[in-house]
Order: sequence, then structure tokens, then C-alpha cells
Amino acid sequence: MVVSHVMEHFVRSVKKCIGELFPDTREIGKIVNERHFDRLNKVLEESAAHGDVMVVKGERIRGERFIAPTVVQLRDGSPLLEDELFGPILCLMPVETVSTALQIARARPKPLAAYLFTESKSTRSLVEDNLSSGALVVNDLIMHFSLACLPFGGVGESGMGAYHGHASFTTFSHDKSVLVVSTAMDPAIRYPPLTDGKLKALAALVYGLSPSGKRLPLREIGFALVALAALGAFFGAGMHEHLLR
Repeated sequence: MVVSHVMEHFVRSVKKCIGELFPDTREIGKIVNERHFDRLNKVLEESAAHGDVMVVKGERIRGERFIAPTVVQLRDGSPLLEDELFGPILCLMPVETVSTALQIARARPKPLAAYLFTESKSTRSLVEDNLSSGALVVNDLIMHFSLACLPFGGVGESGMGAYHGHASFTTFSHDKSVLVVSTAMDPAIRYPPLTDGKLKALAALVYGLSPSGKRLPLREIGFALVALAALGAFFGAGMHEHLLR
């Protein structure tokens, strides 16, 4: 997505970069197989039929599984927005504000990565705080994948868990909870039948209510909790919870 007032300048810059970086577009890698070439070719044809504007119409040669860099300015509902592309296709969508861009992005599945180009700290904070994605890269592309110190992974439909460094160990480890309860104390209040006396005692502990239904003063609740904690510490010295990997 590109803010509308810079779209014209952005398109000129993209065209210039393609010409400078790829004077011979045949140097670009081929599509992995014919099935994926056909998939990309089909979605580009559907995009043209939808009314999207081909800003840069890259050459397509099926026999060589080759697609040159292609830039498309999208209309609402473009078929190019329906799935991941995995091809040399850059989609441009004009938006009036960053907030509008966030609304559009948040209405779609959470991405594996989001890329933001801005020098504004407030814009960066706005996107960082309001867009859920596997990663956020500011003023660059892909680089987070090359850094072992950063976990790489998605969120929701874009993937669960992450890898790289310690994140790999955490993802492929299991935190097993182990609870050992002492047999020194086993209050009858835990078990049926639930008599009125038990219910009132539980209400006092949980809600701070007296047997008459009135709320107990905070000091009395505090005393009760301290006494309960002391009993637990004395009788339940063997009660503990720990995590094992």
C-alpha cells in the first residue's frame, strides 16, 4: 500500500530501479515449475480483466518459466489480493492515510512479515502497535530472516512458533507442568456435599463475604488470607509446581 500523494513519484522510482537493477531481465531466476508459472499467469490475466492497471507489464514466456518484473496498481477486490503470489509481481494499492492502510491490513489474515518504509517515528509506532504480524521490518526487506538473534515465524494462519537461536529451542521444547501436592492437609471443604456452611466459607475466602452476606472489612480478609497462607506453608511444604523441559 502506498499513500496516494506519493504514488506517482513511487511509480517513477520503481520503473527507474527496474531498469537500473535488471538491464537484462533474463538474469532473473525462473519460476520453479510450469504449474506455478500457470498459476501466476492466470492470476495476472484475471487481474487485467478486473481492471487493475499494469504499471510495468513484464514479459512472460511459459516455455522458459520466465516472468519479468511486473508492477500492478490494484482496484478494490483484485484477484491479486486473494492469496500469496510467490512471484516477481509488485502490487500497489493507493491509500489516503496510514490509518486506512492499517484498517485494510487488519481485515485480512495476519502476514508472515510486514514491511514499512518511513522516516516517521510516530508512523512506525502506529504500525508496530496496531498491526499483528510475524515480523515487522522498517525500511528494508527480508533482512530479519538473516539475523539469528531474531525469531523468525508467523502468527495465526501465517504460522505458529518461530526458529533461529534460542527461539528454535523454545519452539521445539515442551514445558511440562508437574504439581506435587502434600498429603498433610486435605480440607473437607473441597468435597461434597456442598453444605451451606461450606458455601459460606468459600464465599468468605473468594468474595470476602461474611456468613450474613455482608462484605468483610479488608483487614479481616487480609488476616484470613495470611492465616491460610501460613497453614499452607506449614502443612503443605511438599506442595510445589515446577516446569521441566
